[in-house]
Amino acid sequence: MQTVVTRQLDKLVFGNCYFEGSVNEFLSKVSANSRGTSKKVNFLDTNKLREEDPEGFQEVIDILQEFNLKHSESLTIIGL
Repeated sequence: MQTVVTRQLDKLVFGNCYFEGSVNEFLSKVSANSRGTSKKVNFLDTNKLREEDPEGFQEVIDILQEFNLKHSESLTIIGL
């Protein structure tokens, strides 16, 4: 599922046409409400993301890595 990360006030929100929330809320909703889930996070056009918002890009990476540390089913991050 394609997911968009936006900044709302002082936090990052993960969302698509079905679910929205923090990374923990979002991935929990996706897992609970989908027939099958991919454990891959694929960043498209990484260079553009780093140029436009390097701090935000790093914050997303840090959030995903923190999520991996707290959960037994880790995500594979692709495209970095």
